[in-house]
Amino acid sequence: MRHQSPDTKYPVLRSIGRALPTNYYPQEILSTALWNEWSGKIEDSARFQHLHRSVGVRGRHLALPMDEYRGLDSFAKGNDKRIESPEISV
Repeated sequence: MRHQSPDTKYPVLRSIGRALPTNYYPQEILSTALWNEWSGKIEDSARFQHLHRSVGVRGRHLALPMDEYRGLDSFAKGNDKRIESPEISV
């Protein structure tokens, strides 16, 4: 086993850290981008805006730069990109 303490047979936690992708976007920018992408497909703009303001999220960290998501037209492509992302992969 990795990181095994010499006096026990169980793994030991040596450190804890925090890592977030560098692609951070404020919620307002993400909401605007979604609205522009879905324009004409959602009938109630006020409801959409209310929902996005109500979630209580100031921003989000994305695995990829926002503009790269547009070309991902399947779950498999999105999953492959997420796995390839150096900030997300383990």
